Amino acid sequence: MLSSLSSSSDALRWRPADDGVFVATLDGEYAGFVARTPQGYEAHSAVGLDLGCHTTRDLASSAVAASLDVAAGPAVPMHGRRSIRRPFLPPRGSARRGRSPRSSNG
Repeated sequence: MLSSLSSSSDALRWRPADDGVFVATLDGEYAGFVARTPQGYEAHSAVGLDLGCHTTRDLASSAVAASLDVAAGPAVPMHGRRSIRRPFLPPRGSARRGRSPRSSNG
C-alpha cells in the first residue's frame, strides 16, 4: 500500500510501518509519521515535534506535509533582517548572573 500526498515541493510517499503507523518520506528522506490511537491520528514531524491528534488520517498527513513547508523557512529572502539572539547567561549559581556582589559588612 503506497500513497502520495502533494506537498509544495514534491510528493510525500507514505508507507505502512506497522499496524496503524504510516511513515512519510520526501526524496528518500524521513519526513514524519502518523499513528492511529484511540483518540484519533497523531502526527509527528521529521524532527519529532508533536503535530497534534487529528480526526482522520488525511488531516494528520496534511499536518506532516505542512510541517515540512514551515521547516523550509520563508519563501522570500531575509535580506536586512536581524536574527534574534538570546543574551549569554552564566550558569546558575554563578555570582555573575545578574546579582551584585555581596558586601561584607560585618
